[in-house]
Amino acid sequence: MKQLHIDERPLLVAASVVATFLFLLGMCAAALMAGEPAHEFPESEYVLHRHVVQPGETLWGIAQRYRPNEDPRKVVYEIQEASGVEGGLIMAYQLVLVPVKSEEG
Repeated sequence: MKQLHIDERPLLVAASVVATFLFLLGMCAAALMAGEPAHEFPESEYVLHRHVVQPGETLWGIAQRYRPNEDPRKVVYEIQEASGVEGGLIMAYQLVLVPVKSEEG
């Protein structure tokens, strides 16, 4: 009697797709549920600008865009602290808070 052989490749592809979807869903949920800013900025000197990360953007690039005359390392750190971002990983369409100088300050 001939034994049936099941091709496992479609199962592996399906499992990979499901795992990737669940990972991305978890990352989006974590971004949405980020807590209050971990660092307070003097209200008279800074305001927190809401920035939606676009595909391909980095924290470094965002820092240079909003505060081009300052050390990007310092600004990246402040964005991470204000947004509750750990490490340098940000996702497209994630909301980050960028401390910018207040017009009145």
